Amino acid sequence: YKDNSYLLIQGKYDEIIPFESANRFYELVKDTNDVEYTVLNGSHTIKKWYNVLTTYRDIETHLGHCIGGIDAGFDYFLLAKPYYELIE
Repeated sequence: YKDNSYLLIQGKYDEIIPFESANRFYELVKDTNDVEYTVLNGSHTIKKWYNVLTTYRDIETHLGHCIGGIDAGFDYFLLAKPYYELIE
């Protein structure tokens, strides 16, 4: 277990938690804490399949760093993600 370790995942167009609020929190804690910050191109809900996979991967990796364990490695969906974002 690491003290002061945060995983912050924020939707760029979040209708519940404003994007700027997450950015302010990140700026406040990044200098004195271990913070992983991911910005998803979406809203508060993670409906897009690549955002779901990104979120689960970030959680898995973060918990692996905090409590031990391994990261499963590279996800091939990351190769296609930019193309799907252009379509939507």
